[in-house]
Amino acid sequence: MRSSNRWLCAFGITIGVLVIVAVVLVLTMTGEGAVTLLPEDTPEGTVQRYFLAIEAKDYEKAYSYLSPSAIAEQTYYNSYEKWSQAFIQRRQTNAWKATLGESPVTDDRAMVAVTIDVFRPDTPFENPVRTRHYVFQLKKEGTSWSIIAPVYPLYLY
Repeated sequence: MRSSNRWLCAFGITIGVLVIVAVVLVLTMTGEGAVTLLPEDTPEGTVQRYFLAIEAKDYEKAYSYLSPSAIAEQTYYNSYEKWSQAFIQRRQTNAWKATLGESPVTDDRAMVAVTIDVFRPDTPFENPVRTRHYVFQLKKEGTSWSIIAPVYPLYLY
């Protein structure tokens, strides 16, 4: 066998091994991202389900976690149609991750600290991950919690 044929054969075997390793990694790592659901009747569970609904593009479900009285006070996002257009009209969908932090509760009010990391691959000379910190305010309405602020969905941009 000539030297060039040996190199081609070794190169082909190396590529084959890399493909097999990549497939095995993808198949074994997909289960690790599973989310443990927090109780729905807690402020953290409400905010978590809100973001899971947005991630699943179930905007009607996400909108249901917002307080009707807080929505009524808004001048622009005071209807589902206007609110959901902020998601639907986005030209690109950036990858993002929301991390829940502290959540003090006082009687029928709660605050949930949320860190949102948005990955924007279209910024070659900047950090592609933009981190923002928000405090979601919630109000207990009956047995469930509703988000009263922020009600605008601009935090994922």
